[in-house]
Amino acid sequence: MKKMFLLLLLVCFAVPCLADDTIYCPTDAKEREKKCQQAKEENKAIDETINRWEPMVNNSTMMMYMITRMKGESPNQYASRVSSMKAFYYRGLNYPVRGRFTRNGTAFIPLTYQEAEGVLSRAFQSRQEVAQQMEHVRKNTQTLKPMIKNKMAQLQKDRQRNWLFLAQCCGYRWTTEEPPKTPERTPDTGGQRGLLGVESEEQTQQGIKY
Repeated sequence: MKKMFLLLLLVCFAVPCLADDTIYCPTDAKEREKKCQQAKEENKAIDETINRWEPMVNNSTMMMYMITRMKGESPNQYASRVSSMKAFYYRGLNYPVRGRFTRNGTAFIPLTYQEAEGVLSRAFQSRQEVAQQMEHVRKNTQTLKPMIKNKMAQLQKDRQRNWLFLAQCCGYRWTTEEPPKTPERTPDTGGQRGLLGVESEEQTQQGIKY
């Protein structure tokens, strides 16, 4: 009995045990190919999202700055404006949108402490008001960064499940990113890679979204 338990532990270390995450491979070839491509694209987007956010959530000088709704702006208009933002402009300041994190319909973007303080210095006249608003920014940051880390942890689980699917159903190996090539496939012209590149750029601009 003890030997069987030790063997089970070794198996779990070699391949993480996912008791409730049974992998099912589609029997239809076209459906299986579609799912394989989908899993590959999801993992690419996950990698880009984690690589972008991980340094920011671990950087103590990076703040989560709230994008406020304009006067008379509806929730839908606000969401549309925020989702299309590629840069943050405010009274002569211009900062890149490094990502977005949305909570309860309110969007936050990463700004450095200096950038956030610069924005607030233009919005408020007294140093006391700026200091008070920066305290709100710090509190929001302390609340949101653990949430972002939890989201990244879930994305890592999703990536692991995708890799299990790719390995079990698509002929991928754990040590390679591409499945074995078959004679039926035509040579890659680069078109598909270019399409993925466009999607990759959009994902980078959007950051983590719920």
